[in-house]
Amino acid sequence: MLGSPGRGHALEVRVSGPEPGGTGALPPDAHTYEPPVWPLEPDERRVVVLPARRHLQGDSRPTPQRWRQVGEGMQALAPEAGWTHRRAEHTVRAVRERRSSAGVAELLAEEVEPPVGDALDENLVAELVRSRTITAADLDALNREAP
Repeated sequence: MLGSPGRGHALEVRVSGPEPGGTGALPPDAHTYEPPVWPLEPDERRVVVLPARRHLQGDSRPTPQRWRQVGEGMQALAPEAGWTHRRAEHTVRAVRERRSSAGVAELLAEEVEPPVGDALDENLVAELVRSRTITAADLDALNREAP
């Protein structure tokens, strides 16, 4: 869980209850369910961390950065790669489509009630943070890469 800027807190919650016909007690070596960490290519990681910046900084009302800002950020990180806001948007769309095909809901426009607005990107960021695919450490690494 993100706390004040620069501070993260690890929490473990154990939820137990009786299963049908069971006692509800978990064996001492029971493991906590961990969601899958989704694979990302290095450029995909950078381009999803940029719009998630406010979320990863622990902003109380995070909203994704605009595509123009993301494109400019990617261009600053890799000037030779020719990043634009459209390329950044298409890269994030491909990540959303892969996560959706893997069973993550509400990442495609047809799965979200209109008006869609930023919901698709907010849902993607929430999933990538929840699964610890992206963390504040990714933002720190991105900040170190910045010129």
